[in-house]
Amino acid sequence: MDKIDFDIVENLLLEKGVKKGLFYNETGISRQNYANFKAQGYIPSKHASKIAKFLNVNIDYIYGLSSEKNIKSNNDSIQLNKDYIELPTIHAGAGAEAFAVESATKRAYPLELIPPQIALDENVLVMVVVGNSMEPLYYENDIVFIDMVNGREFVPVNGTYLVRYGDTVQIKDVEFLGNGDILLMSRNSKAIIQPVKDLGVEWEIVGKPYASLHPSVGSKLKLK
Repeated sequence: MDKIDFDIVENLLLEKGVKKGLFYNETGISRQNYANFKAQGYIPSKHASKIAKFLNVNIDYIYGLSSEKNIKSNNDSIQLNKDYIELPTIHAGAGAEAFAVESATKRAYPLELIPPQIALDENVLVMVVVGNSMEPLYYENDIVFIDMVNGREFVPVNGTYLVRYGDTVQIKDVEFLGNGDILLMSRNSKAIIQPVKDLGVEWEIVGKPYASLHPSVGSKLKLK
């Protein structure tokens, strides 16, 4: 077991306004176990790693071994500070709009709005919706978190995906035809696109959405 600075942990929880119930649930550490660890002043390293990940800080920081609190991922795509997180972001069409996307750009989001398990996921991509053809699932300017395929094994199951066909990328409902082609469908339109047949272009499943934020007037973004 390793000694961590529980004062640092407690101060970070207060700083971020995190309720203890969420802390226990997300780290998998029970209230009683945490109390026992705190009384002993020691905690198993596997739990220390979970705490550091949840709090978005360097593990050495909660050990009191480093003053460097911020985390940078190996590919430098994620950067954290006290109030904001920068995540790779693209704009993608959800209607007739289609965009040629060469690379993602970094965009800052209020850290209080982003669950740690999303913020620190190396496969996360943030997508800003353009267009209204996926309403009521996604509205224009919704922020959608995409779990990128990134070379991992993909099982084709009908559903909603971020799809690249040709040089463009869109978020669509996808039906896999089993012959190497797909159908791309909107939620509120009868329009159907079959990339290989209709456009003569190859397609690729880029990722699958798993959470979204909807900006509403006069209120904070809400996690859907």
